[in-house]
Amino acid sequence: SNGAVGLILLAYLVPITLGIFGLAITQGVFAMEVARGTIGEKLTLRGLWRQSKGRLWPLIGWLWAVAGTAVVLYVVFILVIVLAAAIGGAGGVALAILFGILGALGALALVAWLYAKLSLVPAALLVERLTLGRALARSWSLTRGYFWRTLGIELLVGIILNVAASVVTAPLEIVFVFVTGLFNQTGDHTTAIVIAVILGVVTIALTVVVGAVASVVQSASTALLYIDLRMRKEALDLQLIRF
Repeated sequence: SNGAVGLILLAYLVPITLGIFGLAITQGVFAMEVARGTIGEKLTLRGLWRQSKGRLWPLIGWLWAVAGTAVVLYVVFILVIVLAAAIGGAGGVALAILFGILGALGALALVAWLYAKLSLVPAALLVERLTLGRALARSWSLTRGYFWRTLGIELLVGIILNVAASVVTAPLEIVFVFVTGLFNQTGDHTTAIVIAVILGVVTIALTVVVGAVASVVQSASTALLYIDLRMRKEALDLQLIRF
């Protein structure tokens, strides 16, 4: 029914919205922290919030635009594959599989390219207080000639953080599967449910904490990369020394 569809959409949109809002705050605050740190200033959290809050809405708009574009392209991609398989018979299925493989590889390359070229947009929005259009051009310009370096650093930090998160959360997930399976085999389903709920809550809480730490590190590393590229291409370090 329409009500059920609405509830499902709401169940997806609410956490996505909260996640985007939290990511915008994190990126904004730590971009300002890194920028102020380059001139020796150590602002309090209130000071950082005051410096960045006027620029959070453009940043939220940028993150929503990225998320919305990704969802639309993904849905179109899936629909093309499904239609090709449904209409074309056996040949259509083969064509759909081929399109899916080539399309996935092409999409991966495109995402990597755009990710590296536009990864500095949040820092440009916050630190230089540019409009969204100028921030896009700024990020594109700063990464010119440094594409592979930018992509490599961003991917390396992301991989390290994901591995660290897996190392932290994996033991709890193993314990969860082992303990619930053990009690289910003994027929004590009530105890199994209670333990499953407790372990599930602990796992979720730990995942949230690890995710928050990872978001902070990722945001700070992107801001540092932005400052580094400005030093390499614009002699920002000399301007800072004079300042």
